[in-house]
Amino acid sequence: MSKYSNLLYRCPGVHRGPGGHMYDWVASSSESETDGLLKEGWFQSLDDAVEAVKVSEGVAGPAPDDPPMTAGERATAAKKALAVAAERALAANRALAADTQVATAADKELAEVTRRAEVAEIEKNGALEVAHAAAVERVMVANRAQVANKALSSSKLHVEAARRVLEDAAVRVLASDQLLAEASAKALAGAEAAEKALAAATKKSGGGSAESPVAASEVVLDDVKAALTKLKDEVNAKAVMRLLKRFGVAAAPELPEDKYAEVLAAVEKELE
Repeated sequence: MSKYSNLLYRCPGVHRGPGGHMYDWVASSSESETDGLLKEGWFQSLDDAVEAVKVSEGVAGPAPDDPPMTAGERATAAKKALAVAAERALAANRALAADTQVATAADKELAEVTRRAEVAEIEKNGALEVAHAAAVERVMVANRAQVANKALSSSKLHVEAARRVLEDAAVRVLASDQLLAEASAKALAGAEAAEKALAAATKKSGGGSAESPVAASEVVLDDVKAALTKLKDEVNAKAVMRLLKRFGVAAAPELPEDKYAEVLAAVEKELE
């Protein structure tokens, strides 16, 4: 709301002032209105208005006394002044109404700006929450990745350990194969020696044929192992397993001693 107010003066007029000078006055409600009135010949003070009249009329001294106004003239002048004041008041009310409209529009604009600021604050808070959630998710993903890397490293260690165990087992199997081959060779040599001894004994005694089977009491477990090894080498391991199964065992040491000769005979028959 505008609170501007200013009085301007002009001579001559309907009012009598000091020194008998006649003047008019007007109220201005804004600076722009004051500027317009100044351009029209109004002055900021009564002295300026009187001095302007003196200059325009070429009067150097004080203005001569005018005859006093009659009651009718004073009433007329008062009515004119009242009309002018009413017009100025109406103009002021209009200006006040315009200022009120401007203030109302400004209040609405301020309310809208405030609302937008609140919405922006809400959106900012939402964005901050989203950013926080994203940061938390990133930390969780990083932790999971770390756990996965540790698990992968552990798996690699287990794989390496398993590989070493397999390599060790392979070395042991190879060593076992070598030992078995050596034992088979020794058994075969023993069997050949036994056959030769048996043949020599048979010749000396003059009985039986050289093709007679070995007596059961002369066959030992090493002879059985040597025969089974020969069967495995010349046929396959399945043939050995089948033969042992026929005697109700899974390995040579489980055979009864009275079955050793029968096993040798069965091996010779498989090799025919």
